[in-house]
Amino acid sequence: MSARPRPEPPIPIPIPPTPTPVINVSLEFGIGGLENRVLRITGSGFTPGNQVEIQITTRVDNDNPSTGSPQTTTADNFGLIDFKLGVFCIVGRRTTFQVLAIDLFSAKRSNVAGASC
Repeated sequence: MSARPRPEPPIPIPIPPTPTPVINVSLEFGIGGLENRVLRITGSGFTPGNQVEIQITTRVDNDNPSTGSPQTTTADNFGLIDFKLGVFCIVGRRTTFQVLAIDLFSAKRSNVAGASC
């Protein structure tokens, strides 16, 4: 009786690593006066269909920075976000916004991106 050769075990398919989230921030003109703006946060590399927390720190001139309540949005089926928030820019003073996004599923953090007016 001859022994049958053992079948080779299946080769595991490697799971691609989850990309690190990356965001971009821009300021757009809002409705009304020059001080009304829209802070637009776009990004990629988030877990598709899951929530993303957006943390925004605001600093006017050299005043102490303030961090408002975190905002949340949902990544689309491709892991992209496009979030808009109305903000106020004080005429004659420099207002800087720094933004960090956190994927609430993977807990991965994006780069910190900013915009000023």
